[in-house]
Amino acid sequence: MATMHELFDGSDPELLPSDTPRVDALIAKVMAEHPGVSRTAQAEYYEEVHQHLAPLARELERETDKLRHLLSRLLEEESMYDRGDGNAPGHCHEVPGVWDRDNGKKAGKPCAWCALWAEAKATILTPNAALRGDSGLIAGVPLESTVRGENPGKD
Repeated sequence: MATMHELFDGSDPELLPSDTPRVDALIAKVMAEHPGVSRTAQAEYYEEVHQHLAPLARELERETDKLRHLLSRLLEEESMYDRGDGNAPGHCHEVPGVWDRDNGKKAGKPCAWCALWAEAKATILTPNAALRGDSGLIAGVPLESTVRGENPGKD
């Protein structure tokens, strides 16, 4: 039977350290401290890595929640200008999110602001709302309204 150390050989793209440097550094540190392959050594490794990963996971979740909240506040400010037609506030492309043919070199190309707006609205749908029993509100705006571009309570 392969050990965790043997399985983490860099061949699986899901396990490749790339965009998670804090997690990867922590795992590498604990792995280096527990090089054994016996069942006891592996059990000690798993216990130790859990003791380190749990606080980091909580910290990362708090950071993510804070960033989602900040993003929701930005969306709330701009949502009064969102017509809900697939274009970002202030844009009125014939084809939502695509530059019109009278825009020279940009014609027919995706609009970066519209793409960013759509991604931000999709990102704001926090996966933790259901787990926490949230009311579905982020920064006082119902999630469904934020996604559709409505902004209740604003004139």
